[in-house]
Amino acid sequence: WVSLLNLSGESPLCNYSVLGKILTGIIGLFATALFGIPIGILGAGFEEVIEEITEETPDEDDGTNGSNKASDRGFSGSGVDSDPLLASAPPSSTAEALYKFTNGLGSAASLWFEGMIYLLICLTVFIGIIQTIKGQEDTLGSVEFVAVVIFTIEYILRFIGSAADP
Repeated sequence: WVSLLNLSGESPLCNYSVLGKILTGIIGLFATALFGIPIGILGAGFEEVIEEITEETPDEDDGTNGSNKASDRGFSGSGVDSDPLLASAPPSSTAEALYKFTNGLGSAASLWFEGMIYLLICLTVFIGIIQTIKGQEDTLGSVEFVAVVIFTIEYILRFIGSAADP
């Protein structure tokens, strides 16, 4: 319980003594190592397998079959091969439009959306800091609820747009 409390970031909300804070810090370090080391080993093994697969696959970018075209990656004629920030051609699919919009590519509205998401992230971090103060646990709870709704919508848009990620 204490490890999960620390790893989830709820530790500042608990009323620990100095010795309790030191102990939960040590437990948090061991819990991170307990999960981090096996994940690192699995990740390294996965990387080796992927490298073996890509070494066995012949190089498809020889220019004869044209398999490196943008249309083969889901971007038909959008100019993504040059510079994604300069890609301003109209999107050919909903997924591509959502990908460009959520990543701040191609229009002023997408840049505005991306900037507002960053500001909302900073605002929610600030609210989280304020809520750790005794007596302020419920401060700005409605703003936090609206932020969760906006982040959920953003996640859904990014998920749909991920199909067009080059």
